[in-house]
Amino acid sequence: MPKARRASSQARASSTARRRGEGTSSWRCSHRCGQMCPLPPNSMPSSEATSTDRGEWASMLGMAGMFVGTILLGLVIRPFYDANQLQAFGESGSTQVRYVMLELLMIFIFTAAILFLVRMGAQWVIKYGVMGILALALMYTTVPLAHVLLVDDPGVAPFASEDESRPEGHIVGDFGPDHAVFVEVEYNDGNWTNIITSVQSDDWANGTTSWTATHPHAPSDDTALNGDLVRATQHPVGDGKMTLVNGAYVWSINDDGSQNNGFSCFENTPDGPMEIVGCAAAVMSGDDLYIVDGVEVLWRYVAVEEAGVIAYRQQAAWQLPDDLNLNRGFVHSELLGPDHWMVVSETYALVIELQDTSIGYDQQGNPLSVAELTVSVDRSADDADGFTTAHVSASPWHVTDEAPDERLVWLGDEAGAVQAWTWNTTWTAGDAAPEEEERLRLDDVGGAVKDIVISDVDDSGDVELWVLTEETLSMYIDASLIQLFVIDDVAESTHLAVIGGDDWRLALVEEGTISTGVFTGDMFLRGDIVFDGLATLIGLAVGVVMMVLLVVHSEWYVVNTVGVLVGAGVITMLGVTFVPPLVIVFMIAAAVYDAWAVYRSRHMLELADTMIGLRLPILLVAPQKRDYSFIEDSEGYGEGQFSEDRPEPAPKAAKPAESSSTASTGGRDAMFMGLGDVIFPGMLVLSAVQYIGGSEGLLVGLATLIGGLAGYAFLMRAVSTGRAQAGLPLLNGGSILGYVIGGLLFVGSGLFAFGVSL
Repeated sequence: MPKARRASSQARASSTARRRGEGTSSWRCSHRCGQMCPLPPNSMPSSEATSTDRGEWASMLGMAGMFVGTILLGLVIRPFYDANQLQAFGESGSTQVRYVMLELLMIFIFTAAILFLVRMGAQWVIKYGVMGILALALMYTTVPLAHVLLVDDPGVAPFASEDESRPEGHIVGDFGPDHAVFVEVEYNDGNWTNIITSVQSDDWANGTTSWTATHPHAPSDDTALNGDLVRATQHPVGDGKMTLVNGAYVWSINDDGSQNNGFSCFENTPDGPMEIVGCAAAVMSGDDLYIVDGVEVLWRYVAVEEAGVIAYRQQAAWQLPDDLNLNRGFVHSELLGPDHWMVVSETYALVIELQDTSIGYDQQGNPLSVAELTVSVDRSADDADGFTTAHVSASPWHVTDEAPDERLVWLGDEAGAVQAWTWNTTWTAGDAAPEEEERLRLDDVGGAVKDIVISDVDDSGDVELWVLTEETLSMYIDASLIQLFVIDDVAESTHLAVIGGDDWRLALVEEGTISTGVFTGDMFLRGDIVFDGLATLIGLAVGVVMMVLLVVHSEWYVVNTVGVLVGAGVITMLGVTFVPPLVIVFMIAAAVYDAWAVYRSRHMLELADTMIGLRLPILLVAPQKRDYSFIEDSEGYGEGQFSEDRPEPAPKAAKPAESSSTASTGGRDAMFMGLGDVIFPGMLVLSAVQYIGGSEGLLVGLATLIGGLAGYAFLMRAVSTGRAQAGLPLLNGGSILGYVIGGLLFVGSGLFAFGVSL
């Protein structure tokens, strides 16, 4: 990558004369080309010196303008890349380190090949080989830019739904993303009865049900369980069971509607039903029955057979957190495995380790044992955001076929935040080690979270995350959780069902109705690659014209135009390819290599010298004078002009003093900066906008750009010495610092949580 450098054809041309005593007001040591020496006594500054200073400032500001303009152009064409999913390594590759290593390897190979050809004297191979690469890279900007400017955004097709009838009652649980269980309470002949109805698969679109079952509800009534009437504990996928509790009974039901032996929470006495234990939530696991009562005590009962009848006998009890308040704020209950049970209330989310024995009770009958908690998330504080939903399902960071035991415990709250904890279904008592999933960055999905569903509609093994809030329904895909689908109008929907198969269907459950409809690829925020014929032809034509101009008239403004266009395309393509942490890894590695290649091995100077001599637009040129000619200035390059021991060019006739101030001031005609010095900071800006998204992404991208400009300012101070400088350490360092500061201000702890893997 060419280096930031300021140079002058006149300064080089006059070096021999200066060594012979035909000096100027500024001179160089004859024993080391390029090394500045003390100046002899000087008179007052001349108008020529003032003009040169003005030119230097204009040159620096012009280079800064091209730096910013290239990145902004990348932002302009980013929607084309985003809409057409043009990541270089696909969506899954955006978080994988190995692809960054591959990019670095390709840079090393390219550099080595160029240096080899230089030393072989095959400059023509370099020139036309690089020109071919540049022509292709140029099209990565001109074609997308033509589409952005000329083609109207077709937008996304709206989601169309129809209202279907639904069972009475409310959803208490599900056997999967497309199989929900509704429960209502009926009063007939002095008795309360639970009506349990299954809606699954094609039922959603047809307004039908798969089966209906009944169960006694009395002596509970229509105010049981704080109005919930019936609560469910879902079992692991594959069990095909669900534990139900209605305040009076605990029983289990299978996914075909058949029911199993139950437990009575009361006993009949001459004075009427008397409560044995308050049944706020319960789970049946084998012969064990665990119940949480109304005062946050966990009870264990064991099934025994007595005279041919299954009865449950109390075995142990444990105290749960006092602020659990499960009876009045029940949210979700799910059996994670034979040894772990998750219960979620509005104020607490717990994963309880199910044990067999406890140590007894105190004098007031309270259990002395405290329940072993594997996960405990406390939201009982007055200013805390209460939980509104929970779910246990596959992880977006694992392919289900390759890691069938990997799960996530999902939690949504009233402020619109979604959290998750890792879980493995093979964990047993004592060895569970869940951790909060730091790669999840859904801190504000827009309104209170109503439902979370994980689906795999195409059976690919890569799951989709659906989040239903009081405002929108969104689908997120891939390890980066890219938002692919949005419905803005969800009315009063409380639950979601996702149905796969030949047609992918959504069902939004509202009070009294179900809105169902098919969702297709044209509703996605990003679709397949679609090229408009006219825009494509115009983009290709512009690219061809620019390449022809580059060949026949490679003046600085042509080189800069092509350089900005090429840089914008590369910035965008790589920026949308990698998540910010991977871009930062890329930038750090490139900066270290750049510093070594400039200051130690110095082969980067040889590469820069060659590229300038060939007038290839992998650099930007900022003139200091109106009459500057890059064609003339580059004639002396290609023979070691950036080298400390470069050969001396033949002396040229001096121009009249009035035509240039360079000879008298020691000034220079132009400043050069390698295109790579713009591309790497720009990549981080584009990546932040792409993967953080929304206004936060734009703000972090702006902070990154400001950081890059700060690095540029320090670089210009170093360049003002007249020596070639490694640009990436300062430019990349400033950009990374800007990203970190902006990220901490606008994003918070999720700044680096993007699911990076090898």
